[in-house]
Amino acid sequence: MKNTFFIGFCIFCIVCTGEVFSAATQEQMESMSNGLRRTCVNKLGITTADIEGIRGGNFIDSPGARCYIKCVMGLMKTFTKQGTIDLDVLVKQISIMTPSTIGKKLIEGAKTCYDEVSSDDPCELAWMFTKCTYQKGPDSFFFP
Repeated sequence: MKNTFFIGFCIFCIVCTGEVFSAATQEQMESMSNGLRRTCVNKLGITTADIEGIRGGNFIDSPGARCYIKCVMGLMKTFTKQGTIDLDVLVKQISIMTPSTIGKKLIEGAKTCYDEVSSDDPCELAWMFTKCTYQKGPDSFFFP
């Protein structure tokens, strides 16, 4: 009986503290983003200035910028091979990677934008979606 209580208590403690320690820091998110950036830059030839513009909320309307966003989302598995946004995967990644205070804002924006934007062009869809999420919460926006 004591062992059952102890094990239950340990699981409870792990669950309760998991949120505190599970989110990545800004530095960790930046580090993870470097590989995604390199892959997509090499693939599309977009400039570093364009990428920094996107990350700062300046959504350059060019084929390279639109497809860069799609490329990154594809590598993150948040954009499907069928050309759609995988909202479930996106929400899971946000929940795991970000502190809950920021994550809630990001998830709310992602869900709203998922319903608001549409396009038959996958690159344009990714660009519109990401731009929309920025507009919904520029203070919590992060894009690799």
